[in-house]
Order: sequence, then structure tokens, then C-alpha cells
Amino acid sequence: MPPWCRAANEEFGLAYAAREPLSFTVGANTLGAYAWADQTAAGFTYKTNPLYQYNAYATGQLTSQKIGTGGHLVTIRGNLNYGASNVLVTAIGDDSEYCNVNGWTTNQVSVYCYRQDGAPINARFDVTFQSW
Repeated sequence: MPPWCRAANEEFGLAYAAREPLSFTVGANTLGAYAWADQTAAGFTYKTNPLYQYNAYATGQLTSQKIGTGGHLVTIRGNLNYGASNVLVTAIGDDSEYCNVNGWTTNQVSVYCYRQDGAPINARFDVTFQSW
């Protein structure tokens, strides 16, 4: 059996929403965006997977650009509320890679992904931005 199929008692975080807020307020009071960044090739900006992306701030798809091994800039079109916001990112794959938010601005989220030993890795990930 592959190592990733073995049962283990591990800690994890889970936040899930489909076009609904991730906070203690009604959806009418919040805005959000999410995307699946599923390409890991360097040097170009691409539109995120159209089957798994949403943007309440503006029309058009979110984009992602790989800026180095493990590093990505995700661009969210529209004028985001930077002062009252939250960003979540989760690596997607069969191994123990993980991704962290390095920071965000009014229209970009900086994401870095790593192997379990801390070395940068090119990983697919999901990113969620929410503001209120």
C-alpha cells in the first residue's frame, strides 16, 4: 500500500464554502473569491480552472502566475476590501506538501508551497479570499 493510503492520526484544518461566507455573518454582507491553481509550469500567467473558481468582486476568471519554485501570485480581478479580509490556501495532491499564504494586497495573493521537509515544491492548490 502506498504511504499516502495508510491511516494516521494527524491534525488538520478544514474550511469549506461554496458561494457562501466563511464567517459569522450572512452572505449578503460578504464578498469572496476562490480558485483552483492547477498548473505548475514556470513563467506564465494562466486563467485558473474555470470549473472551480468564483469571483464576487468582478467578472472574469482569476489568474495565477508561478514566480519561482513553490511561489505563486494569484490575481483576483476587482477592488477587494483589503482591510477586513481573510485568505486560506490548501495544497492539493497525494503527498504531504503544504502551502502557506505569504501575504495579500488589494488584488493579489502570494502563495508558497513546500514539501514536508520544508523544501519549496511546485504544487497545485486551492485559494480562498473573503472580505466583509
